[in-house]
Amino acid sequence: MGTWKPERMNPVTVRSFWCPSVRKAVTVEFVSHAWEGARVAVNRCTAFSPTTVTRCDRLCLQLEASPPAGAPDLAHVDSR
Repeated sequence: MGTWKPERMNPVTVRSFWCPSVRKAVTVEFVSHAWEGARVAVNRCTAFSPTTVTRCDRLCLQLEASPPAGAPDLAHVDSR
């Protein structure tokens, strides 16, 4: 019997969008709640190197819908 891994139960999605925290276009790999579908974790983000070490407040988990990549109208968003 294998080791249980949460990514087997929780769907993983990849989205590209404008990030209000780092103020640039990013591609993020999200983990969603298996039953509710809400984003619960960030596996990877292209804003960081290595991409698996996310050093931000993860505002993207709270966004209802990901703003399109390069969205200039979101450049003014205060990420505090």
